[in-house]
Amino acid sequence: MKISTKYILLTLVAIASAVFYTCKNPFDGIEVLADSNIYGNTPTGVVFINANSSNPTPIGDFNVTISGTNADKVINDIGKKEFKVVGGMLSLALQEGVKPTKAAPIQFHISAVMEGYVPISQTITLTHDSLSVHMVKMVQLSNLPAGTAAVVANSTTLSGNVTTEEKTFSLPSTTAKPESAAIALQTGTQFLSQTGAPLTGGAVTSNIVQFSATNSAAVQAIPGGLSAQNLVDQNGNKINAGSFVTAGLLAIDMKVGNQSVKNFSKPLQVDMEVSNSIINPTTGAALKVGDQIPVWSLDEDKGVWKRESTSTVINKNGKLVAPFEVPHLSYWSLNFLVENCAQTTTLTVNANAAAANREYELRVLNQNGQLISGDASRMFTFKSGANTITLEKLPNSSVKIEVIETASKTKVAESASFNPCSGQPAAITLNASTVDLVNVKLDLTGKCPAKSTTVLPTATISLYKMSGTSKEYVSVVRIENGVGNLQLINNTKYFIEITFDGKKYASEFDFKKSDTALPAREGLVGQIKYDASTNSSTLVATFNVPNCN
Repeated sequence: MKISTKYILLTLVAIASAVFYTCKNPFDGIEVLADSNIYGNTPTGVVFINANSSNPTPIGDFNVTISGTNADKVINDIGKKEFKVVGGMLSLALQEGVKPTKAAPIQFHISAVMEGYVPISQTITLTHDSLSVHMVKMVQLSNLPAGTAAVVANSTTLSGNVTTEEKTFSLPSTTAKPESAAIALQTGTQFLSQTGAPLTGGAVTSNIVQFSATNSAAVQAIPGGLSAQNLVDQNGNKINAGSFVTAGLLAIDMKVGNQSVKNFSKPLQVDMEVSNSIINPTTGAALKVGDQIPVWSLDEDKGVWKRESTSTVINKNGKLVAPFEVPHLSYWSLNFLVENCAQTTTLTVNANAAAANREYELRVLNQNGQLISGDASRMFTFKSGANTITLEKLPNSSVKIEVIETASKTKVAESASFNPCSGQPAAITLNASTVDLVNVKLDLTGKCPAKSTTVLPTATISLYKMSGTSKEYVSVVRIENGVGNLQLINNTKYFIEITFDGKKYASEFDFKKSDTALPAREGLVGQIKYDASTNSSTLVATFNVPNCN
């Protein structure tokens, strides 16, 4: 006799997916099968990592809010409307029957406020009914990434709930952040709530973070990224989506006591230095005095970018400076908007034999070297010879494509610069890196000893490379019915983590071309077997499933 049981969804490092399992009771012979469609489809994983790659301190657990156009269609990994990041990972899916397409995409927004970090704001658009993985880099105020600077927990005394004198917050230029910024509070400024109600208190506390437009680490940490979605003009009218070319961003957060400041009786006065190395996509030349840069605000709760005003670049003490006013609080950015091409672009990757069957990521950079979003930010495995890829939603401006080897995080090739809207195909010649890669078969099983239940997951895991006590994110790996494949570098230490039903499992191991035990660090046990004849390994691991039903 067969009966259905509660569907078990295994999230390996918290990326949502369905789990299938067969349970057999050795005493009564009842075989239990799970329904694979109970908890939705389109597994969507969101990886949260520290933006400071040189000191990537772990991200703690925290709740997030899902909002936006299609928020009602999003569920968590066990079919509920409760969304929590566990172990730096968030597992999502779409309700049963909801299948995104290019013509009818599904879009939602993730927001969160975590103590000690810049607020999270990330819009996700799904166009395929398949696994997708999205990365969010979190900026920790006490552990800033390169190319940023901050004013943290700065207190300004108030009298009668207003400022009694002008105060300027200065963010000087540095080697990693060449652009300076100055933000001035005017005398007599009163601080207001979202509804315009005055906030009462004896002091206002300010956190301000500036992001350089010329430092890749800072640009990659910009909240929301440079994919320009959910755009409106000053009157709230929709603007077509595209890509941003940024000249810099400020994240400003102020509180009177524990009350969040949203508006001011007098606007903040901002002077933000801009770099003459930035190419203005409107003129096609380097930024100069007299150039006009659109000023945008980002509502971090809703993910909506609003074009607020225009700043005209001036010469101030021999520097290029863009002045603008901030009448309300959110993220404020100097961004040129470049609309996306209507047509797709064909990219040919010519891979030599040594480069074949390795995993790669494609990255799209604009002419300022800023990483932008697009369908090219995917994982690929190429065959030897010519491989044809179709890219879409690329900006109508000069870009180039980089190829990054996933296992080593090494750039192995890049295209020449081209305009995706020209209709001309692009090409890349791909040669293998010199790292010693080993193909590894994954064999993962969940156990419920009390009921002799076996869980064979169809899911994903995330892989990290260890450097001392620091974890460097490497990739996400898909497994089907407990089986998957990945590539590991010989003589390298790795870390994998599993979260299931709110509990974490992990193991840290030294990978070598030999048989190795998988240390039981946090409930994940097993072994690695190496086969010299095929230069491949098999990683077999198990964990105990909590709260078995």
